[in-house]
Amino acid sequence: MKISSSKSNIWIILALGFLVTTAFYIRQHNFVHSPSRSIDEAVYFRMGHQIRSGLQHYNANEMGQKLLDKNHPVVPAYFFKPIFKHPPLFTMFLASSFTLFGFNEIAAFYVPALFGLLMIPLIYALGALIYNRTVGLLSAAVLAVDPMSIICAQKVWMESQLAFFTVLCLYLAAKAIKQQRDALFIWSGVASGLSALTKYTGGIGTVIMIAYALIYDRKLLKNRAFLIGLAMPILLLTPWLLWNLAVYGSNYVGMQVELHSDKGHSLKFVRNIGLYILAGFAVLRLGKKFKEDLSPSAIQNIKLFASCAVAVIFMDSILKSFNILHLPITSWAGATFYGSSHTFYPDRLLEFSLIYFFAFLSFFIPLKDRPDEDRILRIGSIAILLFFTMWTAFQSRYIISANPLLIILGVNFLHELSRRAPEIPNLWARVVARGSLIMLLVAIFMKTIVVNVLVSFTNNFCYF
Repeated sequence: MKISSSKSNIWIILALGFLVTTAFYIRQHNFVHSPSRSIDEAVYFRMGHQIRSGLQHYNANEMGQKLLDKNHPVVPAYFFKPIFKHPPLFTMFLASSFTLFGFNEIAAFYVPALFGLLMIPLIYALGALIYNRTVGLLSAAVLAVDPMSIICAQKVWMESQLAFFTVLCLYLAAKAIKQQRDALFIWSGVASGLSALTKYTGGIGTVIMIAYALIYDRKLLKNRAFLIGLAMPILLLTPWLLWNLAVYGSNYVGMQVELHSDKGHSLKFVRNIGLYILAGFAVLRLGKKFKEDLSPSAIQNIKLFASCAVAVIFMDSILKSFNILHLPITSWAGATFYGSSHTFYPDRLLEFSLIYFFAFLSFFIPLKDRPDEDRILRIGSIAILLFFTMWTAFQSRYIISANPLLIILGVNFLHELSRRAPEIPNLWARVVARGSLIMLLVAIFMKTIVVNVLVSFTNNFCYF
């Protein structure tokens, strides 16, 4: 059912307000009643207080010493560096919250909660821009109760902030393309820069837009505003980089590599990047050749074969996704997911929510002509999943920026199914189609409730 554009604005605002308010109270309740905090939360809490006296205190030295005094088995080396390894924007927001609400845990919670809540109207705006307002509003509702999004927004982690700025970057870029408003490319770059100032990997929004331009619209590479937008993350990072160079000197780059990974892991990451780039290039070349040389029916057969192959690879996770009572593994132990396979992130998404099954299905079964901006969602979600798969330090919070993009794809896929079901000419086929769709929606709803109540709401884990 399509929402009337003339009378729906006030209802959409009220609906989004209800979703944001409800989401806030759920996340706050879970945070307040959490049995314990992760080390990362303790580190950011302490640093947020420290930098109220000046950014020269942006380090984890005190926390590192405290852990040593308690004979903690593993204390990271970067805890003893004069500057913390990540850019300081998240910690600066924490310091601001402490100034406004006092130095307490709930003030720290407000920062990730704020960006997690802002994602709800943002995903509505992105879904409405690319598809329609019905898809946008339904996507906002799904995100409000998405288990992974809840987990990240109820912990004092930077991922909700990073995800918000990354998705904002893509939203502004999509709007610039759709409405031909070049100035928005610059603001898109600013959003990507703020994401990179949260964590270096936040700059992936810019990488996604470069990939979009190279694959689909090379005219953008001659667009002045687009190029300025691509440069904005580097410009915004410049003060932070200069500060580090002043402290560490020419060894800064090598030291950063060591802080984020050991030499063997870095080499493996570079190797993975090379392999994935070669594989991607080969797929694009083969796809172009197939379109030129093969008939539409032959191409459809190839897509069907590829779909079946992917389904076989992920069959175990697909079955877990449809199993309402299956609970994904969570842990306080950092090594729980080390050495996982390269299917880790799709596997985890499928286990946490059934909506992601339909998101992935939309890559293989297009139901109608897609708007050009839809490609940003697809490239964005693939790029984020591939990048962190190549990184191999498997933690589901790293890919939280992909969740809103995939949710929109999954919701739009189901919305198209519901829109097409009444068009089936045969009565019994139409009844079966509608009944199946209702059962799927009930399964998504029940799966979400079970995972949230028994996993997400407990907030009794760090790794998931």
